[in-house]
Amino acid sequence: MARHRYPNIQAQYESRKDTLKRQHIAALREKQAKQEKKDERNRINKVTATDGIVQYGGVWLLESLEDRLQELAPNKRKPALIAQLQYHKKVLNSKGSPQLFYKSSNGVQFSEETLQSNLAKVLELNKITTNNVQCTTLQYNAPDKIMNNVQASKATMKKKINTQRNQIIAKQQTKLLPKLIEEPNSLVGQRIKHKCKEDGVTEWFGADVTGIYREKREPLQTEYEVVYDDYSEDVWHFPLLSDLKNGDLIVMEMEM
Repeated sequence: MARHRYPNIQAQYESRKDTLKRQHIAALREKQAKQEKKDERNRINKVTATDGIVQYGGVWLLESLEDRLQELAPNKRKPALIAQLQYHKKVLNSKGSPQLFYKSSNGVQFSEETLQSNLAKVLELNKITTNNVQCTTLQYNAPDKIMNNVQASKATMKKKINTQRNQIIAKQQTKLLPKLIEEPNSLVGQRIKHKCKEDGVTEWFGADVTGIYREKREPLQTEYEVVYDDYSEDVWHFPLLSDLKNGDLIVMEMEM
């Protein structure tokens, strides 16, 4: 009797398994969609916060806080302080208790004095001072002459081909992400190529991942210690899993 019913039981099992698989896939897609919406909101918030400080001369430093306020009309000071605090919270992820970034409490708007005091605490806590922040001026230098040497042209073409090749490999290597998110330490000790784009020029730098500098609750934000071949005396810190996700990282000898 049991043997006679086996085909029906097997069919029910397979049907149930297919149903669970579809439900799992649907749940994963829903989760991915929610994450994408969250990422989009974060990007919009960062852009909005950045736009908010541009009209006030960018990020203020601790020593010039009072002078910056005095340069503004009285009715512009509170909006400027709020814009600075929002930028520190949403873009810079500055340290500080959540209350420091509020603009009101229990429905009551903070005074200009309270906002100024909170911003000063944030700037001091995060060392946003003249000594720690170097202001640089962009320089635009025209080339001395147009390269018409054949060997130089070949070198340029080779570099372009290598860059394209690295981009393709980096895109393929996003398949490593689930494994590395599950085991962040498995990236330590690996040889990598790390993409850097500056002034419209893309370069891939060889480096070693020497350790984890700061582990975050969100694995993509975990910061790794990186030593570049060209700067072997310095240790840099980057969220490499985020770079891998964005196609800016190649792990040299890890199986996919």
